[in-house]
Amino acid sequence: MLVHSIAVYLSKSGDRRGRICQRSDGLFQYAFEHMIRETDEYDGYWCPIGETSGLYGNQEAAIAALLVKLPGAEEIEGTQQVSMDLNFGYWPDP
Repeated sequence: MLVHSIAVYLSKSGDRRGRICQRSDGLFQYAFEHMIRETDEYDGYWCPIGETSGLYGNQEAAIAALLVKLPGAEEIEGTQQVSMDLNFGYWPDP
């Protein structure tokens, strides 16, 4: 299902980020990415880790649940909404 990433939260350590997503049916969920660090062979990049949440009726409930899993995370200001499929490939940068 295509979703819109509408907010992004970064962990204190900077190696995980959670995206708040709005689905086409109006419900919300979150999904996580993990930073793959830069090496001599490739640049660092964000990789989906397959962990998505259940469904929430509003954005605030999805954010509260995300912050339980990612304590102390802060919202990254200035991100753009992007469309993505939570089930396939790498996701576009916000």
